[in-house]
Amino acid sequence: MRTWLRRQVGRRPLLWAAGVAVSAVWTVDGPWWAGGVFLVAGLVLMAVSGRWMAGLLALGLSAWAAWGHHRGLEKREAERGLTWQNERVVVRVKTAPQTQGRGWAAEGTVVDGGTRVWLRARGQVPERGEEIEVRGQFREVGGVRNPAGFDRKAWLERRGIALEFVAGEVLGKVRDAPWWIRAGEGVRAGFREAVTRGLDPASREAMVIRAVVLGEHPRDDVLIEPFRVTGTLHLFAVSGAQVGMVGLL
Repeated sequence: MRTWLRRQVGRRPLLWAAGVAVSAVWTVDGPWWAGGVFLVAGLVLMAVSGRWMAGLLALGLSAWAAWGHHRGLEKREAERGLTWQNERVVVRVKTAPQTQGRGWAAEGTVVDGGTRVWLRARGQVPERGEEIEVRGQFREVGGVRNPAGFDRKAWLERRGIALEFVAGEVLGKVRDAPWWIRAGEGVRAGFREAVTRGLDPASREAMVIRAVVLGEHPRDDVLIEPFRVTGTLHLFAVSGAQVGMVGLL
């Protein structure tokens, strides 16, 4: 038994360490006894196998993961106390704004305090990286409104965001985006034009290419529906690493 365990842990040390770390997060976030059972079982099995280095790595990872997750939960719980407060704040726009209803929305960080929010506003759309002054209200993010609908609350909480800031008024720009963000956006704009050169920018072919390569969401429900029905809509979910890889190639 010990020889078999030693071989299994030796072949996949990071997998075992990751499993123990996940169990530690589960202990903090879910039923503590269930996560604790898996956490102790994983450490005991690695100790029995004689792989002490893997065990120490798993113990360190589990402590770090549990501490980080616990701090994140405490921070989000404290931020919920801001709900329904009317504020005048400066927000740094972290992501490219998306059209939403009659306005726009983006991830942002309140400069004073570092609270991460989902910023909703109307009027002039800022660039990613800009700092803008807004007047509005903190609100808790709403959950699913319809069966099988998109759970925006769960999606934002996975990104560490517990509140949205609904801006009734955008008072103006406080600071331009840093030069490296502006340079990156220029490269992205050039790449966006290059991958669809020779095509009608409004055509469905161009929309699909930009969706797959750049992760842009096509504004065409007829185009999206076949991907949704066949379960391949994830092809449009492109990360920055993938964009960089394509650009480098």
